Amino acid sequence: MTLVLTTSAKLPFAFEPRVSINYSKRDLLCHSFSGRARSLYRVVPIACSIKASTGKHIDYLTKFSSYLHNLAGQILEASPEAIKEFPWEKAKLMVEERLLVVGKNALTWSLVAVLIFSLVYDGLMAVFAGRELVVPLGLFIGVLLADLFNEFCRELFESKGGNNMQEVWGIGLFFVTLRFIYLRFRIPGWVLFCHIGNGGLMQILWLAKEMKQAKIIQNKEEVDALQPTGD
Repeated sequence: MTLVLTTSAKLPFAFEPRVSINYSKRDLLCHSFSGRARSLYRVVPIACSIKASTGKHIDYLTKFSSYLHNLAGQILEASPEAIKEFPWEKAKLMVEERLLVVGKNALTWSLVAVLIFSLVYDGLMAVFAGRELVVPLGLFIGVLLADLFNEFCRELFESKGGNNMQEVWGIGLFFVTLRFIYLRFRIPGWVLFCHIGNGGLMQILWLAKEMKQAKIIQNKEEVDALQPTGD
């Protein structure tokens, strides 16, 4: 396979480079470079070629990786005992948990902002279209569908040990996607389906809030149960 590249630049003299790269089974790449440098007085041809084999390229990468591994080991050996005894794995888990909490909070507030904007925008669109009765109907259907999907996912993934909170957020993203698809392509009945998406998202946010409060209460009860009671 041959790949040809050409470049140009605004310079005091004209230069027309041309790079040809050939790939084969034995060689990783074999490419040649040629060009013409045209000044005001003469034309100077330039040509060169470079060939690199796959084996040498992989060998260089292996040696470089081994060098970095050995260097990291030497730095760790020369480090103070406090650094060696530091619980790096525990710190890594704590950072991952913190990032997960920050991500959940960001997702929650993003969905809240989307819900507020969608309710206002879709409500105005329904009023201008003369379909005010579609608003409560769509919200009611969305709430029912969200509860139905939540119960279905709970029964489906509970036996597999899944996290119910992740399933709830997945359902919420489904309703957000449904709303934007119908609004973007203006599919027949898009006004109703936009409000269905808003109702489903509203119910999902409410379920997530209840689950979070229930988890906080459960953790508090577990902590109270572990504390010794005085006679």
